[in-house]
Amino acid sequence: MHSIFNKMYDESQAYRFCYQLRGYINHRHLPLNILHSDLSTDELILNLNIKELFSSSYSWNSKVKREFKDIEEISIKHLITDLFAVYFSHHSSIMKIVKKRTGTFY
Repeated sequence: MHSIFNKMYDESQAYRFCYQLRGYINHRHLPLNILHSDLSTDELILNLNIKELFSSSYSWNSKVKREFKDIEEISIKHLITDLFAVYFSHHSSIMKIVKKRTGTFY
């Protein structure tokens, strides 16, 4: 199962960033202080301030920092869309492993 997630990590910037963000949240805190929204429209727009995240004391992966170094903010909506695309592209492989390990298919 790890090989699939390693492949997803290698293939997707969104996956790499979210993997690192999960570590940031686990070891630091929810980045609510750097979450910005624009309520002037009917659509809720949520962005994370990348520069503020990377300036924290958390040890971000150098590849992730390089990939996002010129980006000031990232849309959570786009990040989630990209992340789900990666999961969907590997869904059948993940489910085969789950079925093999548990004897069931969800």
